[in-house]
Amino acid sequence: APPIFPNKSRLPEAVAARAAPLVPLLVPFPGWLAALAYPASGMDLLENAVESIRVGVEDFQAGTHARLLSAVRNIHAGILLLYKEALRRMSPADSDEVLVKAKIVPALDADGEVVFVGKGGRTADTYQIRERFEALRISTDWKRFDTIGNARNDVEHYYPKLNQQALQGVVASAFAIVRDFVAE
Repeated sequence: APPIFPNKSRLPEAVAARAAPLVPLLVPFPGWLAALAYPASGMDLLENAVESIRVGVEDFQAGTHARLLSAVRNIHAGILLLYKEALRRMSPADSDEVLVKAKIVPALDADGEVVFVGKGGRTADTYQIRERFEALRISTDWKRFDTIGNARNDVEHYYPKLNQQALQGVVASAFAIVRDFVAE
């Protein structure tokens, strides 16, 4: 599979500066944050991912229970956004970011050939992302992702079933997902 984040030297300084709080917790290799480089045309999705992760790190570092719950939400959202950015980068030009969209429909291109395009504003859910990653041979640690996903669902829709220390472990483990995913 082609590298997901191939433009490792083009991360704008503004995003790098805002993402700087991640570095002490996630330094897997020199220049890893530059692996999140993106072309000017796709800035919004990746910047949203970086911002979500940065805020999650700030929440985690605050050390309070309420901010830890926020960290679970933000880190989970940031990881999903990173996954969607990988799919966006693999989407063919003029496909309306087909791999990111929840709904994919056939269409005819200018030459009358059948192509698939994304339709609507809804983006792929976790199940669709997982299917697409498998089909495209994109690897990630789904076991770790499921762990933070389950904790996020408890926090968001019911109540946290894990104590403070266990939640901290879940969030710390999720940082490894980010590190490993952008390193590939």
